Amino acid sequence: MHVCVHPQVVLVGDAFDTRPYRLPWPEGTLLFLVAPRDVHQRAAERIKASGARVPRGCLLRRVPADLVSPRALVPCFPVWLPAA
Repeated sequence: MHVCVHPQVVLVGDAFDTRPYRLPWPEGTLLFLVAPRDVHQRAAERIKASGARVPRGCLLRRVPADLVSPRALVPCFPVWLPAA
């Protein structure tokens, strides 16, 4: 049996989060940065201008989401989580 492991990290809330760029993620890590759509573009421009890059062999995906609505992310979580 062949097992392929790709670590995944989900960061929620702030598109200006610098952890994807400054932490030593293992090669093959998939990073998902979840934040409001309007913030992603500004954050991406500033981070690019700073020259910051995710570690070699890692992949960063920006995921736009409505984080204001209390039920916006509910479908993303298992049903066993208690309601807010």
